[in-house]
Amino acid sequence: MIRTETHFLKLWLTGSVYLVLTGCAFQSDLTDLHIEMDEIKDKMAQMTLKTDATDRISRERTQSTSNEQGNAFLKVDQMAVDLQTIQGRLEENNHSIGDLSQKIEEQTLRMHDQNSRLGNLENQMVSLEKSGQNAQAPPPQSSAEQGKMILPGQVPPSSLMPQEAYNQAYNDFVKGNYDLALIGFQNFIQQFPASALIPNAYYWMGESNYSKKEYLKAVENFDKVGRDYPKHDKTPSSILKEGYAYLEMGEKLRGKSYLKKVIELFPRSDEARLAKERLSLVK
Repeated sequence: MIRTETHFLKLWLTGSVYLVLTGCAFQSDLTDLHIEMDEIKDKMAQMTLKTDATDRISRERTQSTSNEQGNAFLKVDQMAVDLQTIQGRLEENNHSIGDLSQKIEEQTLRMHDQNSRLGNLENQMVSLEKSGQNAQAPPPQSSAEQGKMILPGQVPPSSLMPQEAYNQAYNDFVKGNYDLALIGFQNFIQQFPASALIPNAYYWMGESNYSKKEYLKAVENFDKVGRDYPKHDKTPSSILKEGYAYLEMGEKLRGKSYLKKVIELFPRSDEARLAKERLSLVK
């Protein structure tokens, strides 16, 4: 009986110790679990903070990128406007340069014609001196006679020599009296058809028409020089101005063909240089 009680007591003590030990172990595990959970919570909190910071930085960068794109688009639009303005100014400058080149070319042609006229006068004076002719100078004309207009078909005064008739018409052209110049050159051609100045007369008739913006008539007169007098000094200028006239009428292809013709036929002439400059401006 005593053994039985002793055995039972041992079992009870063993069970109690086991329970105590088990309870202690469970308490220790529970404590460790709480510590791990706290650590996990801390890590999650840190991750949340990092995520929030990352989202904030991403939003800021997105907003900054959007603003930069908006500014870039605005700059591109402004550049396009500026480019259109510059192109407009370039076109205006090209047009002004074209007009200036034309005026310079016309002035150059006038100077050449003046030099040619002076050379002819000098040759006439030398011829008169050599032949021993002492022709008496004609009496001076009155202002009324000088201002008298000779209509087409009328015979000029008998005292008016071919050179004088030509000079009067040319002086009218230089002064901008294009209608009088046309009448004068027409009379000159009718009265002195054998004169060596006939090609010059047709050329300056074309210039008078061109100055009056009568481009089709200008083409007709310029064409007479180039067609009937291909070796004359005025032929390069006539072909050049014929090209200008077609361009003014809006016929770019035909105008460009005449400018190229000048370059091909007279490559080393001033007219070829002017033709190249004008071609560079034609789009």
